[in-house]
Amino acid sequence: MLGRDVLFICTGNYYRSRFAELLFNHLAKLYCLPILSFSKGIEPYHVDNVGLISQHTVDYLTKLGVDLTNLSEPLPLTEQDFDEGAIAIAMSEKEHRPMMAKKFPRWENCITYWNFEDEYLISPTVLLPRLEERVKALLGNLKTDNHLP
Repeated sequence: MLGRDVLFICTGNYYRSRFAELLFNHLAKLYCLPILSFSKGIEPYHVDNVGLISQHTVDYLTKLGVDLTNLSEPLPLTEQDFDEGAIAIAMSEKEHRPMMAKKFPRWENCITYWNFEDEYLISPTVLLPRLEERVKALLGNLKTDNHLP
């Protein structure tokens, strides 16, 4: 596995998926693993209204020492992204399965769904540490399953 191997999906590509992507890539680099992630939003937010990324994400990742100097704008999910991501993970089954069924029906049952609700449902102080642990577990599983160095 080389290149963009994990696709994290959420609604706006602003908070949860960006957190997972940035943390995953930081840890993969730290552990010298030849695997990368990228993230997209089913309905990405407009940058003019909210900025590039959630302040909750920035604060938590900064605390973890993750480099945030090259942030991109929230990006829209496309059919092509499923071909580029060996593993596709949506942040919330309850929220994202219906959106996938509507916009990407071919892929609705081909992705993994996690259960990390948006910040209006669960506090970032609760969600982000849990998501951090899930991302670390995913990396550990990928390393073991693929016999990465």
